[in-house]
Amino acid sequence: MNCWRSAVIFVLAWSGPTFRLLAGETAAISLKSPARYEVIQRQGFEPRKAHENQEGGPVLGYADVTIRGVLPGAEKGSVEARVVPLDGATGRGVEWTPVKAKIEADRMEGTLRVPAGGWYRLEVRCRDGEKTLAEGSVEPFGVGEVFIVAGQSYATNCNDEQFKVADPHGRVSAFDSTKGTWGVAHDPQPAGDGSEGGSIWPVFGDTLLPMVRVPIGLANVAVGGTSSTQWLPEGKLHPRLIETGQRLGRFRAVLWQQGESDVIDGVSTADYVKRVRQIRDAAATSWKFDPPWLLAKSTLHPTVYKYPAREEAIRRGIDELCRLPGFRPGPDTDALGGENRGGIGTRRHFSGIGQRRAAMMWFAAVWQELNRPEASSIEPQAGVQTAAHFATDVRVETDYLLSLPKDYASQEKWPLVIFLHGSGERGQDLELVKKHGPPKLAGAGKEFPFVVVSPQCAEKTRWETYRLIALLDDLCRRYRIDEDRIYVTGLSMGGAGTWNLAAAIPDRLAAIAPICGGGDPGITKRIASLPTWIFQGAKDSPESVAQAQAMFEALKKHGGSPRYTLYPEAGHDAWTETYSNPEFYSWLLAQKRTPKPEGEAKSK
Repeated sequence: MNCWRSAVIFVLAWSGPTFRLLAGETAAISLKSPARYEVIQRQGFEPRKAHENQEGGPVLGYADVTIRGVLPGAEKGSVEARVVPLDGATGRGVEWTPVKAKIEADRMEGTLRVPAGGWYRLEVRCRDGEKTLAEGSVEPFGVGEVFIVAGQSYATNCNDEQFKVADPHGRVSAFDSTKGTWGVAHDPQPAGDGSEGGSIWPVFGDTLLPMVRVPIGLANVAVGGTSSTQWLPEGKLHPRLIETGQRLGRFRAVLWQQGESDVIDGVSTADYVKRVRQIRDAAATSWKFDPPWLLAKSTLHPTVYKYPAREEAIRRGIDELCRLPGFRPGPDTDALGGENRGGIGTRRHFSGIGQRRAAMMWFAAVWQELNRPEASSIEPQAGVQTAAHFATDVRVETDYLLSLPKDYASQEKWPLVIFLHGSGERGQDLELVKKHGPPKLAGAGKEFPFVVVSPQCAEKTRWETYRLIALLDDLCRRYRIDEDRIYVTGLSMGGAGTWNLAAAIPDRLAAIAPICGGGDPGITKRIASLPTWIFQGAKDSPESVAQAQAMFEALKKHGGSPRYTLYPEAGHDAWTETYSNPEFYSWLLAQKRTPKPEGEAKSK
């Protein structure tokens, strides 16, 4: 078994509330979570560092696994747990570790950080000194990749051939949302329609498993013969989708294969886009996180209808959706014709060979999704500042800290504040960025009513406008950004970067707030109408004070109405007081971009 690098396990030793033990032998702990064959979604996976020659081993991630069970009565003791790899397992085990557990009556709940991999056995014990009072175990379970499957018949068991999971250890698992249990994902899948034929999912899981080297979990809620209308929040199918996602807690993505019924109904492109967006947005709000939806093009049903124009309307709708934040292209299974489709006398969906090929197409789409740079953080967790990564095909790369509002999923758009640090925080360690400003406050638990993005500048470089514009473009595609309320602020070198970015894209910003950072008065005519608040310490260098005053005067000369705060006792650090002042944030959020008159060119 390979010994791969795992995340550091953070634990707290704890002796919890006392509980009674019936005198005599060691009692049994009945574990309810994790369940047998359960797969818990990993986090911390880094595609760039997942290769075999990575120093310290592939970075495959981890999960904070919930341990829940029934403890017998005991007088006192503390809870410990360990994780033991089973035969053929990937990942690595965890030695006996104290678990911070909450105990009420005989119910216990705690968490343990477990490296990605499996199958594993979880062992839990209650100890009083060297004496074991109670113990229990559950196997198998794993930490890996989890997906919800939704849509209609091509995603269920309406295909010709039943497949079994080929992995000898059964590390492709299916969640039965009706029974609330997990099991090896042999056909038929525990889908939402009770269909009893074959599916594409065992082959998909067997193909993905050796590539990701962690167990695969599938939760199939698809129902044959259903239109997008039936999946809307007010429809009959939406509650099961929501409940399944909530029971999983976290998962990688929704795999959506649907469209035939909308072709039959003659649904327009615009209506299909509107409906699927409503389905996704309502789900994200209920789940309290924003997983991507991979959309298959699944509009053909040759033995039932031939409506090329209607099919094209749904295909166009999927193309439009995939240009919106939160949606990704899935496979184009409409390309599978001829021998890939069952004919009259069959189940009239995919033939056996078609199932295999559709599974391979889904694998390709999911593999691409897993290797996106941002796959390392799954989807950002609202209310928690996390590390993220940005890259494009032209190799513009920027690491940044991201802080989303706690109720991020509750509304469609949020203001964005971009914070540019000073020269002392350059490098490759995002912890440096937390030294000052909004990321410092977010790291200390402050909640902002806007999205905060704090990029990091490389060593021995300064803020380059083209990199910041590329990052901004990506942020607007990826997150729920109100493009009329984008604000930029920075300190020292970041203040200069703020001036330069404003000069490049004044029509994309709602306001700027440079702090003790010099600018070129020659740009002020271009940005005069942009709301600006300048901050400066009076005891900073004479050159810095003079530059701030010059920018203020030049903006006024060109018809601007800037604000200027000169702190009489502050030196170069004019930012601590600024970023601690609620009035500053109120002023920012009161500013809104004024749209350009129609026909006027935007800045490039």
